[in-house]
Amino acid sequence: HGAYISDSEIAKIVTHVKNQDTPKYIELSKEFSNNKQELLEMDEELYDNIISFLKEVDEISISLLQRKFRIGYNRSARIIDMLESQGYILSLEGGKTRKVIKQQ
Repeated sequence: HGAYISDSEIAKIVTHVKNQDTPKYIELSKEFSNNKQELLEMDEELYDNIISFLKEVDEISISLLQRKFRIGYNRSARIIDMLESQGYILSLEGGKTRKVIKQQ
């Protein structure tokens, strides 16, 4: 049950919020490249092994990486995100597996 709020009331609230502080924008491309460097410094050998493993499979998932490389969920999910951002795999479309698209 939504209460009625007039346009002038909305404008007052928006003005108040805008006056609180100026926005601080984050450049996403820089953030992704920083995450890539952190991952490669920590897990460079593991990441290279996973890239080699991509040549052998058509689809990959977080759980497959967990089982194959005996790593935890968070680490595996972070690597899957990296593979997607670098164009090795497609984004998630309904299922849990992702199609490998880039062979190196």
